Amino acid sequence: MTTNTPASSASFTVERELSSALTALKQNERALSKTYVYGSHHDAWIRTQLEVNHLVYRMARQDSDLKHVKVMSTFRKPVIVHRLLDTLKAATSVESLAVVGIHVNESHARQLVAALTAPGSSLSCLQLCRVLPESLAILCHALQSTLTLRELRLTFHHDLSLEDIEIFSAALAKNQSIEVLKLYCVDFCAARLELLADSVRENTTLRDLRLTSCNLTDVESLVLAVQESKRIQRLDLSMNRISDNASLAVLLETPSIIFLNLSQNLFGATDSSATDYDDDAVVVYKSLRCNTTLKSLYLDMCPVTIDFAFSIKAALECNTSLIRLGLLTRTLSCHVINTVSHPVHLNEAGRGIVIRESKALPLLPHLLGRVSMEPHLLYGLLKERTDLWAQHRESS
Repeated sequence: MTTNTPASSASFTVERELSSALTALKQNERALSKTYVYGSHHDAWIRTQLEVNHLVYRMARQDSDLKHVKVMSTFRKPVIVHRLLDTLKAATSVESLAVVGIHVNESHARQLVAALTAPGSSLSCLQLCRVLPESLAILCHALQSTLTLRELRLTFHHDLSLEDIEIFSAALAKNQSIEVLKLYCVDFCAARLELLADSVRENTTLRDLRLTSCNLTDVESLVLAVQESKRIQRLDLSMNRISDNASLAVLLETPSIIFLNLSQNLFGATDSSATDYDDDAVVVYKSLRCNTTLKSLYLDMCPVTIDFAFSIKAALECNTSLIRLGLLTRTLSCHVINTVSHPVHLNEAGRGIVIRESKALPLLPHLLGRVSMEPHLLYGLLKERTDLWAQHRESS
């Protein structure tokens, strides 16, 4: 005999299962939160005051597992970091600190200076968002004397004056430890950029420079400083208003640069009917054609014309070092972008080896492994070296 289950009983069963699932989900979230706060997950952002307070407790206890601190304050969940920054000077195990969403005032700056100059400090990476200009001079005292800081990222809440830039540039010139400098949202006029260029030229350790969204137009002084320093390997000038192709050519002629990001600028926008267009295109063509060190070049979202793009393609047919090219833009079709990028894909596959060596047998297994997904690479290399396949057959 079949017994019918009452509707109320079925409803109760469903509600109980749903309640159990929600309870398990909450427990899982608590476990993840506990892992981030109490563990050493370096990608976890601290977002509540309770987590900040526990972080201070760990610092005071000299927790050796605490190496990366990332604190974020939002409008809905503001946090206070005075105790954290004050305790930081005794936390010798902390290697990196990121503070986002908090106005870094003079009091914060003094606490950071104490942490950077404390005996036994291992703080090598510092990221500060919303730095108030009046706190910059205080930070610069530590900047010119610290020997542990390797990476500095600063976003300013207000525009900096010429005096502020002069103080910062003087401190950077004297610094002997910073390898990576990233500045965001600093309005650089020609005079201010020239001050920074002088510090880049004098600094002996800087290898990576990023000036993003800094309203850059004329970068001749900075480009010459980068070329003369012979130390900058990665340069990011994205999200500015640079259109000077002559400066681009100088950067392409700088042998120390292996990574160059010029996305969201005005390169390549010259009208083909303009009298100076051919000269600009030829200068960039010659520089890129002869470059043997650049690995990555990004011109995404630049208003590149078709003529300028094909001048780049002509240069890349002789260039064998570039293996990454960013050229995503609304001014070019997908067909043109793929055509220009094809020599770069061949470089990534090993075209330089094929051209330089009389026998490229070690390259063939690598190529054959990619044929199923990218058959055009093998075709492109065999087209340049028709004897390559014959050599492989003779050797086998």
